[in-house]
Amino acid sequence: MQDILHGNLSYEYNALPDYQVTIREFKSGLVEIVQRLVNPMNELRKSRSLGLRGPSIPKTEEEIEASKEENLRRAERRARQQVSFRIRTIGADHLLTLVYRENMQDSDKLNRDFTRFIRLVRERYPDWQYVAVKEYQERGALHMHVACVGKQDLAHIRACWYIAIGGNATDTGDQTKGQVDLQYRKKRFSGASPVYRAQELSNYLTKYISKTFEHDRELGERRYKCSRGIEKPKVTRFYFGAFSATDSDSQFGAAAAMTTQLAYQRGIRDISIWNKGMDLLVLRGVQPDLAV
Repeated sequence: MQDILHGNLSYEYNALPDYQVTIREFKSGLVEIVQRLVNPMNELRKSRSLGLRGPSIPKTEEEIEASKEENLRRAERRARQQVSFRIRTIGADHLLTLVYRENMQDSDKLNRDFTRFIRLVRERYPDWQYVAVKEYQERGALHMHVACVGKQDLAHIRACWYIAIGGNATDTGDQTKGQVDLQYRKKRFSGASPVYRAQELSNYLTKYISKTFEHDRELGERRYKCSRGIEKPKVTRFYFGAFSATDSDSQFGAAAAMTTQLAYQRGIRDISIWNKGMDLLVLRGVQPDLAV
């Protein structure tokens, strides 16, 4: 038994881990700290695993279908997480929506047009960064949502999209084959902290990730597009010991207090906190040297 906090809060713990804490530091200056309840024996088994497996047993059709569904759910969670991480890494704070005038339902055409659009934009802005997710509307029409950084040259963006979908840069009114909606004046994407803007954009785009899995249930389909070279966040993981609390509620409170104190000790500011019962706690904020 030993004391792990000095000052107003002091808790004792034994050797078994109860909470895993993951710190992700993004290049943009945003920080995410996740406190997750873990099963000590499961963690021990994973650490001692030698990768040995027993004999293969043929699966029934029901088991194969259930396995496919589970793989799809895992793929969806990974895609949602990667979109969220990339938005935070580039510090996205603006949203573009690229639409067609006609009811365009060809996913391959959207991919080709979007690739051409990116190439045209980068002729003027070679370092332009983005994270993009397509949306299937109820009527089947497709368009693309694009999270990007900073105020945009809307005239140039629109000209690039008009050309990419087969029109002319100077098209106006009914001549245009599509349109570009730029959302940065709306309150939910501006006038707030970088943490709030990134979270709102993340929530918005990951919602459409889930819709792509509802529409196309084949594994291997790329669900999002993004700039090349977006760095992965720096990740640090460690465990809090099992606290000598009398019940699970007080144990969660003790761990949450330590995780919050950890964030303040690191100088993280503009902190937002979210939890899912007693299993998950998420703190998001910005590094102390990030200019807002």
